[in-house]
Amino acid sequence: MLALAIIALSGWCVALTVLCLSLVRQMAVIRLAAMNGGAPTFDPALDGPAVGSKVPNAVLRQLSTTAEFQRTGLATVVFMSASCGPCRDVAEQVVRRKSTSPDTVFLVAGRPRVAEDLINLLRSADRPVISDPDAHEIVQAMDIHGSPFAFRIEHERIEAKAFLKSADDLETVATNR
Repeated sequence: MLALAIIALSGWCVALTVLCLSLVRQMAVIRLAAMNGGAPTFDPALDGPAVGSKVPNAVLRQLSTTAEFQRTGLATVVFMSASCGPCRDVAEQVVRRKSTSPDTVFLVAGRPRVAEDLINLLRSADRPVISDPDAHEIVQAMDIHGSPFAFRIEHERIEAKAFLKSADDLETVATNR
């Protein structure tokens, strides 16, 4: 009987230890996000194609529908998810500034009813907005997993990329600084 009690107590101790470790890990993630201004803590070096690599043809096909890309071969592409809080924050900053690069193209992924508000907000910046299913096709081809994310295309090559914490980050990508 005593052996069964010890085994049961040991099982509870293991379960509590796992629970405590999970809580400590989650607190570290929250603290890291807070130190990062609440923005995602993804590594842009691991997301999307490498800087200097050729842009997938599927992406070039989609971008060729925008007049500025047809004319110059340049684009600053911004991916935002319709359900992403930091995406909405960056979109509001961009619209308030009214100074996005003329070659900026916004991609909005998400169900149409959820994405509608973000799409309308971004359209007020007077730049092209590509929504699903086309936005999803581009995001898949570029192997992007987090948002808000921007990449700079110059003559079919990735020249810069970054996760966006603010409109300033978008300007940095657009000017390739």
